[in-house]
Amino acid sequence: MNTRKLCLVIALFVLCTSCGLGLQQEAGRYADSIVAIQSKVIVSMLDLTGSFERGNAGEMKRKLEALKIVADAAVLEMESVGGFKDDTELWDAGVSLMEFYQDVSQNEIDQMVRLLSKKQLFEPDVVRIQKLAKDVERREAVVDKRIADAQAEFFERYDLRMEENELQKEIDKIDQ
Repeated sequence: MNTRKLCLVIALFVLCTSCGLGLQQEAGRYADSIVAIQSKVIVSMLDLTGSFERGNAGEMKRKLEALKIVADAAVLEMESVGGFKDDTELWDAGVSLMEFYQDVSQNEIDQMVRLLSKKQLFEPDVVRIQKLAKDVERREAVVDKRIADAQAEFFERYDLRMEENELQKEIDKIDQ
């Protein structure tokens, strides 16, 4: 009888442990899917930023239109992912981030591209571009912090290891 109880306890322990590992793997795949959506938008933003540096109006307009398409698709994709089980904090932050990119691509960045595409820039144009850039930067800091915090909490909650996204190096170059 004791042997049966011991076997049952061991079997339950193994089952509980393997279920925990399954949940951890599932959480890892979920987090990866959020990062994959985020990465698509970041790549498009980096492409657009590069076109700013080259100053080619046609290229800027094409890259902006591509960003709008990617951002719109990212919002829809993020919304379709949903939360992880009953955990929606990371998903909510991801949706907010994608909606931010969608909004700025249609508003502030669109205005910046229009101004930068002019044959000649005047002082008020430069001031307006700088203001728009600061507005985007200010708003982005809020949603970036929210998703970074949500990711850190999600990774801690499900005992996942966070790795640096290679795109972060590209972003850091721009911020310098």
